[in-house]
Amino acid sequence: MTLLLTVVAFLTVAVMIGFAVILVRLMRIPHGLAGVTKYMLIFTNSAFLGFPVIRAILGTNAVFYAAVINMAFYLMCYTYGIILVSDDKEKAHFHFKDILTPIIIASLVSYVLYFLDIKMPSFVTNVLQAMDNVTSPLSLITIGCSLASVALKNVMKPWKVYLAVLIRMIFFPVAYYYMMSLFIDNKLILSVATIITAMPAPAGTAMLCAAYGGAESVKVASATVFLSTLISVVSIPLLSFFMLKAA
Repeated sequence: MTLLLTVVAFLTVAVMIGFAVILVRLMRIPHGLAGVTKYMLIFTNSAFLGFPVIRAILGTNAVFYAAVINMAFYLMCYTYGIILVSDDKEKAHFHFKDILTPIIIASLVSYVLYFLDIKMPSFVTNVLQAMDNVTSPLSLITIGCSLASVALKNVMKPWKVYLAVLIRMIFFPVAYYYMMSLFIDNKLILSVATIITAMPAPAGTAMLCAAYGGAESVKVASATVFLSTLISVVSIPLLSFFMLKAA
């Protein structure tokens, strides 16, 4: 099962890379914004927003599947992703500690516990359950606070970038679901991967652009995160309804 999840994770990243390259070229995204646009087409808010959404739609057990898939996204995000958003490709670099985020560390721990079939004491599981119950609302509150800092006057330009990300959020997940259903029999894994592809642009895109890219890419990233997160309030329930009917 874990091997299948790993294969699905990297296959999903590969499919999204191909999709991003083709869409950016077809839409003739300006060269200066092509890299950050590809980044927001390939990578999604798969953990911070994705985990609470997957938990609400598919149940707590599905979050483990999401965590395994998310590790592949994080690995590519801090390697290939940095190259995409960097103004100077030759100076683009990353440190191993960049991918050792709390989410990745927690995922690795859960990986080990799952493989070794280690049972945690009841007081530990009770504490973790209590933390789990507040994770979703705290994640959404934090995202709301970050969106509040976006200037509305910057939201509607350049429109091609936003349209590309909306295509990825609305049309790509449906195409992905049908395409991958030819290879994946496990509906839960397929549903988890599909929901991850439908998540809005990563909340940390602007920070990554600030570290490696230019000022224009930071503005576009902030506005795109704002718009895509807003649209996801409608698009994710619609996708969930679609998967329910397609199952």
